[in-house]
Amino acid sequence: MQISVIIDNRVSGNNEFLCCEHGLSIYFELSGKKWLFDTGASDNFIINAENIGIRISEVDYLVLSHGHNDHTGGLRSFLALNRKATVFLSRKIAEASFYSYKNGIRRDISTEKALFSEYKERFSFIDISSLISGNIGLVLGRTLCYPQPLANRTLYISDGKGEKTDDFLHELALVVKTNDGIVIFSACTHLGIQNTIKGCCDFMEESKVKAFIGGAHLIDGAEKPMNIRKIAAELKVQYPECVYFVGHCIGDEALSVLSSEMGAKLQPIYSGFTFSI
Repeated sequence: MQISVIIDNRVSGNNEFLCCEHGLSIYFELSGKKWLFDTGASDNFIINAENIGIRISEVDYLVLSHGHNDHTGGLRSFLALNRKATVFLSRKIAEASFYSYKNGIRRDISTEKALFSEYKERFSFIDISSLISGNIGLVLGRTLCYPQPLANRTLYISDGKGEKTDDFLHELALVVKTNDGIVIFSACTHLGIQNTIKGCCDFMEESKVKAFIGGAHLIDGAEKPMNIRKIAAELKVQYPECVYFVGHCIGDEALSVLSSEMGAKLQPIYSGFTFSI
């Protein structure tokens, strides 16, 4: 499976011609189908895709991980360019509104609601964890055995009757089952990396994890280094074969701490990063 990070918060020296933004979009091909996981914060993911030889118009399936617009901000541009892909998402993305109170300022970070009436035939809503095919699953958060990231405290959800702290049980992970373990795509991982991995393992009935790809929501200033080291130590014991391809919503200091603890098991990702699993 060939995987390309179309857009991320960071860009490497070899890819300075590519856009980066606070957002994430990942592309992969499997069993003759083309998959996109999130659309970043704008249409910049389309520009990057063209520059690295990926045709967004040919994508067969789009999965939206959750309702924040740094992951769905490019959705209108995607739907205008791509006329065929089915879009999988939690129903909460269409029904709820999402807010950030970071730095004490209220910001609406919801997905553009008009899209759900303008393109209603394109959406397939996921209400429970589901198998899309024999080896690909979409897993909704249901496992909370471990603490969630502390940065979640500034993130709220509203159903129109009032706001409350978001529990992120609507967050989707995409899981691919291979002969030697599962591969997990989790864009922000607001549920926490340990909760998300365990939930995917439980749903797919597989204890071996080959790779984790996405964000970890370990924000500098929110998470203490000792907590990050504890997470890393436990992950190494729980999933010794797993390699972590991590970017987007992880701070530079947190990434440094995680990298020092996990060594070669951790690979930072960036716009244009391409690898095979």
